[in-house]
Amino acid sequence: MISVCISGACACWRKVAAYKELAQRLERKELLSRTANRLALQKEVAGKGRKRKLGKDELARTGTEEGQQQQQQGPVFRWKRERKK
Repeated sequence: MISVCISGACACWRKVAAYKELAQRLERKELLSRTANRLALQKEVAGKGRKRKLGKDELARTGTEEGQQQQQQGPVFRWKRERKK
């Protein structure tokens, strides 16, 4: 059976559906990216080495745009530098 479109209504509907699917995929990609970053951070924090969590005042002191973005994203950890043996 062949469907006949009158005045391009089917094409418009398909375009709307395609944009809706694209928006859902982009949202899912963002969610997966955030989750992967969080899990990677947890894995690093659970590992060996001395580390400390930076406070909001320490991030603000840097005065950089990166420090301001980190305040919004969540906790920031710094590892003590260890020399290679």
